[in-house]
Amino acid sequence: MPYSQSGVLAEALRSAGGEVTLQPVDGADQILLGVPDVTPIATRSVAFLARHLGA
Repeated sequence: MPYSQSGVLAEALRSAGGEVTLQPVDGADQILLGVPDVTPIATRSVAFLARHLGA
């Protein structure tokens, strides 16, 4: 999916009242290949999900 579609989805979610964090990652593809250290990204993602899913 092109990054531009991520922006469209993020804006649609915000418009519907959702909390959105969209973080571009330079040099990464859709599954984060090309990122030397995905740990900080994964940590933020898990924390976001835990807050919103009540885990």
